[in-house]
Amino acid sequence: MFVYFELFHLVHGPTRILIALSHHKSESRHGDLDVLEFKEMTDPWLDFIASCRAGKRHGHDVAISTMANDQAWSHVADYMDGAITREQLWALARLGYPTHQIASCAGSALRCLTFVAAREA
Repeated sequence: MFVYFELFHLVHGPTRILIALSHHKSESRHGDLDVLEFKEMTDPWLDFIASCRAGKRHGHDVAISTMANDQAWSHVADYMDGAITREQLWALARLGYPTHQIASCAGSALRCLTFVAAREA
């Protein structure tokens, strides 16, 4: 079993709340879910990200992938707008430091999450 910890910032009025959840990646919890996983930034990853950013729906319950930092996202936006080519995007992406993201895309995927803690930030 792999456990990833995710931190979320919620803002409610002037209050900021930090919530920590653990994501359990195990056969017992993911068994019947459609899980799409990208281990690194590749052309299929870019196509999926661009499609999601364009508002297109997909049928996956969980998407696990590398997530680019804010600067790299601006490069993805430039690529989607046609301002840079795919090759230019990959050259720029190699300079960044990607992080990890787990997206629960269906209600059934929430069973993979366990509440860890919450506090005001």
